[in-house]
Amino acid sequence: MLTGSLKDYLQLKNSIYIDAMNFPIFINVEAWGINGNIEFASLPNDVQELIKDTLLSISKVNGQPCLNRKDVFNETDIDKKFIKVLMWGYPDGITIRLKNNIPNILKNKCNIISLINDLKDNNFSTDDFICKAKALSKIKGIGTSTLSKLMYFFKVSIDGKQCLIFDSRVKNALERYTETECLSNCKKASINSYPTFVEEIWKISEEIGLDAESIEFILFSVSGSDSKFINFNSKYKKP
Repeated sequence: MLTGSLKDYLQLKNSIYIDAMNFPIFINVEAWGINGNIEFASLPNDVQELIKDTLLSISKVNGQPCLNRKDVFNETDIDKKFIKVLMWGYPDGITIRLKNNIPNILKNKCNIISLINDLKDNNFSTDDFICKAKALSKIKGIGTSTLSKLMYFFKVSIDGKQCLIFDSRVKNALERYTETECLSNCKKASINSYPTFVEEIWKISEEIGLDAESIEFILFSVSGSDSKFINFNSKYKKP
């Protein structure tokens, strides 16, 4: 596996952050529709209408609904924002591991929104966060990956540090960089290890001068193959 240093990207750090915020995610309308992967017809009527309304509110690129991070952050309606987080994170209506996770989450929308209301835009100690996050993770379908996306977009902080996305692609790229390889003990993601991930990424951010969200975007972008790492370096690494 090819490896490197996050410091290699410092000259283009502003470009990386802008690209992270604007990176397009095309939503598979059919997957989120009546005959799609989320088993649309089995959802409560209010959730079906919410999905339809949300799809209509999303900007289109070449006729296809498309979301980026800024779009999700800028949504002010909490219900639509919840749906946009799921669509941005799972544009094909399925999680990587289990096809039925998204319908399970959607069927529990009211409980999830209630818990998010208690968490959003707030800062918690590690112990308080774990306590509150465990209540959310008990809902069927919500694992660490989905939880981290909700915490990130609803601007939850742990000990003053904004939550970050911690999914399988991010985990699988931790060993690619000298600064993040120390986080390999977090590869088995859990509610208990998630605050450590957030704390350490922010610590790296402060030490090298690269935005924490950019670090997460880098890890996401280079995960999976050496070719992705090479392509990312060709775009953002200066000699």
